[in-house]
Amino acid sequence: MYRVLLVEDEIFVREGIKSLIDWGSIGFSICGEASHGKEALKILQKESFDVIITDIKMPEMNGLELIEEINKRFSQIPKIIIISGYNEFEFARTALKYNVKNYILKPLDELEIIETMKKVSDEINKDKQEKVQNDKYRLLNKNNEFLKYLEKSDSIDINYLLDNDFRKDKNNLVMLSKVNKNDKYDIDNLLYNLVYNLKQAEKGNINLDIFCDHNLNIYFFAKSKTLNNLQIIEKIYRYLTNNIQEDITIIYETIDDISKIRNTCNKLLKLLDYLCFYEKTGIFNSNEINCFIQIAKLDEKSLINNTIKNIEQNNVSKIKEDVTLFIDKCFQEKISIEVIRGYINLVIIELLEYFQIYDFELDEFLAVFDEKSSKKKVINTLNDLCLKILEIYKNQIQNSNNAIIKKIERYINENFSKDITIKEMSREFYMNPIYLGQLFKKQFGMNFNKYLHTIRVEMAKRMLTNSNKKVYEIAKEVGYKDPEYFSMKFEEVTGMTPSNYRNQKTR
Repeated sequence: MYRVLLVEDEIFVREGIKSLIDWGSIGFSICGEASHGKEALKILQKESFDVIITDIKMPEMNGLELIEEINKRFSQIPKIIIISGYNEFEFARTALKYNVKNYILKPLDELEIIETMKKVSDEINKDKQEKVQNDKYRLLNKNNEFLKYLEKSDSIDINYLLDNDFRKDKNNLVMLSKVNKNDKYDIDNLLYNLVYNLKQAEKGNINLDIFCDHNLNIYFFAKSKTLNNLQIIEKIYRYLTNNIQEDITIIYETIDDISKIRNTCNKLLKLLDYLCFYEKTGIFNSNEINCFIQIAKLDEKSLINNTIKNIEQNNVSKIKEDVTLFIDKCFQEKISIEVIRGYINLVIIELLEYFQIYDFELDEFLAVFDEKSSKKKVINTLNDLCLKILEIYKNQIQNSNNAIIKKIERYINENFSKDITIKEMSREFYMNPIYLGQLFKKQFGMNFNKYLHTIRVEMAKRMLTNSNKKVYEIAKEVGYKDPEYFSMKFEEVTGMTPSNYRNQKTR
């Protein structure tokens, strides 16, 4: 609803204008009244209006004088509509001098007023759209200059980038804020909404310069004559939280010299990245966060050794648990992100080296420390990496075991008639006898001795069917020195004695 100030010395005319049309239905509301120009100026100094409807002939200060004073005193000029009983060229010429294009003669006509107000409404909308675009363009240019300044461009003077009295005070407030889920905001809208909506919400109690980098870290330079620094920060925090409706992290510091802004901003940016990495939201004074420990104090070997053991033992839940404990320890020791990156990269390289994985695509894992790094993201990514290594490791073991089993199977088929044992087999293939026994049972569903007896009986069955050799001769050839022991094992496998088997098969 657009606000209208009605300036008319005759009260009955004012009341007539107010009741002549339904102002609300066309998007206007008469929010102020004055009987002459001087009274109107006093109102305009306290309140803002979108439209002024003014008579020409009035005491104290007439309409044309009012228009002249408005153009002198105010940077934002409302749309002005002149109403008069005089159709004189001099009035029109003076009005045009001040860009007044809307002129309505008395007696007032309802349709003419409605048409004029609709025309004014279109003009206001067009002006607002142009202003928004111009302001966004100006802010973006200013923002680009600020980013160049942060990148140590010697050609840019920070004094020209700050509109307020920031450079005059010795207790200057610098803030850096992160919107944790900020990918849906574009920079120009973010800047525009923050600057204008926040100032409007606080009714001029906060003077702000706001900049934003490409990662949507927001730099605030704030001053207020009525609020202390903490009150400013809390108001900005509430505004961001309520309007963007995302988790917000703010870190701040006061400086006494404008020349310190660049170093202060870079320092706060590192601290902000640290807080966001560890998923800390809220308001933080930079003094609350001690300097980072750049020299590694943590034993990354313990994480590597534990992860190797967990992968070898297929302990999936323990992998993520150990990674989480490691990252928590980094936070307790105030380890910087740069050092943690070194830790994690070393862990990844050591794991791949240990498990002899050389054709692994690492880009997606090494990119985990981008501008949106967080504790949760690093833990999940490293956990995913360990699970992929575990999968590859299991496949390697399976392929290796399959190759060994084939060699063992061939060895048994070639040497079953000899006195072979699991210990002899383990020496032959350089394996632990217990592990070989477990592998054998897993592959064939039976232990080694039973498998050996099954192979020998199968060979004996062929010989009983296809030869005239004696049972004791066959027993000896398939590896049994004692014919009775051979018969017992044969009957365990087939359910009948060797003689009965032969008789049944040769009838």
